Amino acid sequence: MNNKNIYEIGLLINPNLPQQKVEETVEKVEKIVSKNNASVISKGEIVDIELAYQIITKIGSANERFDKAYFTWVKFESETSNMDAVKTEVDKIKKEVFRYLITKTVADDEQTDKFSLDFMQTGESEVAVEELETNDLTKIEGIGPKTAEALATKGIVTFKDLAETSVEDLKALLLEDSTLSKFDPKTWPEQAKLAFEEKWDELEKWQDELDGGVE
Repeated sequence: MNNKNIYEIGLLINPNLPQQKVEETVEKVEKIVSKNNASVISKGEIVDIELAYQIITKIGSANERFDKAYFTWVKFESETSNMDAVKTEVDKIKKEVFRYLITKTVADDEQTDKFSLDFMQTGESEVAVEELETNDLTKIEGIGPKTAEALATKGIVTFKDLAETSVEDLKALLLEDSTLSKFDPKTWPEQAKLAFEEKWDELEKWQDELDGGVE
């Protein structure tokens, strides 16, 4: 019985890398996919793009800001059980790939290419796919739907993204909207870290002690 699906990993690659290093990074991702029992089917052209919004991400000990990137995608066939291993390996090359998205996708390369670029630039797409790499950030006490939308415009769409964003950057983001500037994000990264690590009991106990996400 064949339990394999077609997946695509869309890549936003550090725009400060030389072209040869960018190509080597894509090859590195292909090797990661292959060594985790998946078969590469095709890959997209590497293009230089302007991002629809600035993405802030933690690389090493510092927060880096990106307004542009090299974009491409790699399509592969794999069992779902291999995805965690692929993600773990790609996370290790964050200096090169500062954001990625894995989706269960379709056979049409043109449609796949459109989805990845639309989603990673804007958080939206007209293309229907499954298993978007996002989390419900309203599970973090102090974050409501409007705040979650504001975070998404800065590329913060997962617990991991939020855990890696500094309190200072979160405050700056909230100040951009007068209706959100009253919120205190001091505990959000630590709450998100517990959620990312699936320490739900510990998170729930702490949230019981918080008042609107504030200690």
